[in-house]
Amino acid sequence: MMRYMVECSVTTVGSAINWAHSQSNLFPFLSPSYNSNSNSNNNSNNNNNNNNDNNEEDENEDNGGGVMFVPGLAGLGEPWNDEKARGMFIGIGLDTTKSQLERAVLEGIGLSMYDLIQIIKQRDPELYYLMNLVKQGEQQQQEQQKNKRRIRVNGGVSRNDDFCRMWSDVLGRGVERHEDCDLATARGVVMMAGLGAGVWSGLEELRQLRRVEKTWDGTKTREWRREKRRKWRNAVSRSLDWK
Repeated sequence: MMRYMVECSVTTVGSAINWAHSQSNLFPFLSPSYNSNSNSNNNSNNNNNNNNDNNEEDENEDNGGGVMFVPGLAGLGEPWNDEKARGMFIGIGLDTTKSQLERAVLEGIGLSMYDLIQIIKQRDPELYYLMNLVKQGEQQQQEQQKNKRRIRVNGGVSRNDDFCRMWSDVLGRGVERHEDCDLATARGVVMMAGLGAGVWSGLEELRQLRRVEKTWDGTKTREWRREKRRKWRNAVSRSLDWK
């Protein structure tokens, strides 16, 4: 049996977050001077108030104040393929908050990745079908409401829980992160080499080596996702062929 992979890429992912942090002072946890312990204590002391605020924000129509971010800081790749495109925030108002700008950056990256999945769907329907196989076995009944195979994420951005949760909402399917997400590429190379050298007997044995740290399952409605994607396409159209 021949096995193969399809690779697509978003032009700016981690670099977009780094830019937002260094140039716009977003994502303060990236700063070396950020005191995570102090922040955790403050969050603990104000947990009830924050939970109430978050619940109110979650009931917002689009959960981001209508702000969108296009991560075209170095142009846009597929499906837009426009090296002249440029990044932008749009939908900002006098009441826009810092957290909404941060969410917009994460959503812009996630929606870019959603576009790549749609490319696979259009160009290789068989592969897309395989990505959506219903899980078999004892968990099938429990997974009936989320019957699509989870997307596995790795790399620096995947360490952000908000991004993983948001991407699960945008995709409308499960997302899972491995324990060693920073080493996923290296692990994959070792596994392929070991499989070829006979260290492991087959893919099933390799699957037993996987260690999932955390999973997310999207909670948003289809209507929410449709509106979010509509705004995304509108925002991207305004960033193309910037002169």
